[in-house]
Amino acid sequence: MDNIKGVLIAVVIYSLSSLGLASDTVPHQTVQPMHFTYSQFKAAKRSNLPFMVAFHKKNCSRCKRQQQILRELFRAPEFMALRLLIVDFDDADLVKQFDVTFHDTLIFYRGPREVSRSHGLLEARAIKQQITG
Repeated sequence: MDNIKGVLIAVVIYSLSSLGLASDTVPHQTVQPMHFTYSQFKAAKRSNLPFMVAFHKKNCSRCKRQQQILRELFRAPEFMALRLLIVDFDDADLVKQFDVTFHDTLIFYRGPREVSRSHGLLEARAIKQQITG
């Protein structure tokens, strides 16, 4: 389970950097999504900082909408320290490893611990609630 959580963290960090939502070097500035890598996921887990792993499919309109919402949310000062890793839902191994069923899944972590998991969230308020608990 720890390996899966680590992978998810890295995915969120990677995803945010590719979407401009997270930064792998300066977490308190503009967030940029990063494409998932195990090393980023492990680093995010070790940091004990919050991060999110997003599973998105390229031609998914819901995923694109979710990415827009995340981009807006991660610009807010209270969320700038968050990292986002994005996993391509077509990566069957990662999808299986994280036990993800839907291509618009968000998994939120605090350090090594998975805090929440959702799919289909398309409102900023709902995603914000997932992050803040």
